[in-house]
Amino acid sequence: MLARIKIRNYRNFNEGSPIEIKVNKGVTFILGVNNVGKSNLIKLFYEFSDIFRSTKMENNDNNPFLLQGATGDVRFSELRSQNNTERFIEIIINVGNEYKIKILPWSRYTEDTNKVQLELYKNSQNVSLIEYDEMPIIWSLFRKSIYIGAHRTPFFSNKKKESGFLTQLYNMRNSDQFVNTWHSWSTGRLVKNRKKIQQLKKELQLILGFSELNISTTTDNFIIDNEYGSFRLDELGSGISHLIISLGNAVFSEPDFIFIDEPENSLHPKLQEAFVRSLSLRASYGVIATTHSIGLARTMGDFVYTLVKEENIEFPKFNLVDFSEQSHLEISKAVIQLGYSKYLNLGGSHILLVEGRTDIKVFKELLAKFHIENEVIVIDLGGAEYVTGKTERIQTELQEYKRLGAESYSIIIDSDLNSSEEEVSDTKKKFTKFCKMLGFDVFITEYRSTENYISQKALDKVYGKNVKQSLGKFQSFKNLEPDKKWAKVDNWKLFNIMEIEEIEDTKLFKFIEKLSIVIGENR
Repeated sequence: MLARIKIRNYRNFNEGSPIEIKVNKGVTFILGVNNVGKSNLIKLFYEFSDIFRSTKMENNDNNPFLLQGATGDVRFSELRSQNNTERFIEIIINVGNEYKIKILPWSRYTEDTNKVQLELYKNSQNVSLIEYDEMPIIWSLFRKSIYIGAHRTPFFSNKKKESGFLTQLYNMRNSDQFVNTWHSWSTGRLVKNRKKIQQLKKELQLILGFSELNISTTTDNFIIDNEYGSFRLDELGSGISHLIISLGNAVFSEPDFIFIDEPENSLHPKLQEAFVRSLSLRASYGVIATTHSIGLARTMGDFVYTLVKEENIEFPKFNLVDFSEQSHLEISKAVIQLGYSKYLNLGGSHILLVEGRTDIKVFKELLAKFHIENEVIVIDLGGAEYVTGKTERIQTELQEYKRLGAESYSIIIDSDLNSSEEEVSDTKKKFTKFCKMLGFDVFITEYRSTENYISQKALDKVYGKNVKQSLGKFQSFKNLEPDKKWAKVDNWKLFNIMEIEEIEDTKLFKFIEKLSIVIGENR
């Protein structure tokens, strides 16, 4: 965990019901019903970003960090909870030391201003500044981040020229500002910027499934050329605008964190996964998203929480709970909840079961190297302990998949082998035999685990040369020196940059190649 943020007396989280959010590396999803405050939880990082504005971090000066008294373009009266008479907002940031920032209106006579007074406490002691070496993660959250709201379709109209309407949407470029930035990056003198725009165009072409795609700019709009013709961006569906405006801003900002409301908006289920994947590739630390899609959260989230509201006599109480604690689902129930039968009807006609949640994105990357990621539904079994479960439960749950009518069913599990001479455990042998009887094609990794396939070359590209250490074929991740380990939530990014030649001599490669042949035959 990178940090814990607690907010009090902000919007719907009043003085008597503070809310705490855990900030992790990777992709985090927050589930919840409408109007429970999900958006407020991530919007706060934008709305309080100006408090942390400073040239000290930008210039990398090794000096103490001083807060400033402003809340950007949002008035204090809009931020303070309306369900309480207390005239303050409190943010508590725990990054090892605990910092409490108390935000008060500048004037005792009015709250309709963005000018505020600040009181700062470190471990309950009143201080005047935050030390530089304790600031980076706070800076990343509040200043080196972007917030993408639920309403993000770009606005292109002659009327906006008169009013400047929507040139900036939160801290995202929009309208003319976005067009101009895209043009300057794609045609300017900086080679790295031109390459990033070219890479994004290629990625958009793959995500959208066009055989050809070119994106150019006019003075105030985009021209999209594909195999169907030439179109202005405002002539196309909101989903394409959604992708271009969001991913373009992620490229321009190079953020540490991306906060986004409902990434599933206006997108086909297959595009939702690809969109979140593309966003997270462009965020150094990760993505924190709100969603109504349990399926998307379970498939793409490294961490999934649910924001729940408990009615109280005096005021509502809010809690952010781990989704796994709130919902202990059998696989059969998860299938219904995820709506996979509907997904099958939309074209995902093959099912692949993997051990844990982080494995989902890993195998999506491996499937993508064979261009079959959109035809395979990848679902986690809930962890390695599933394999050792009761036979009756496994039989009942796996048979539920057979009722979906997929064209093929596969399972991949780790061998946990310590050497090439060792045999897999009797439990895994029994599980494999049983699954094959039910019609599942089972692959047990020839190396110890998924991590053992990650190359040193990929680790060097992500972390720097020899900063992290790759594993031997049967080496346990636990036995690596602590400073040589990497975050497992980054596994998928490592597989993303690996070349297919790096695994083509493995049985894992041959298993996925066989699956791709089966899919090709069924097309």
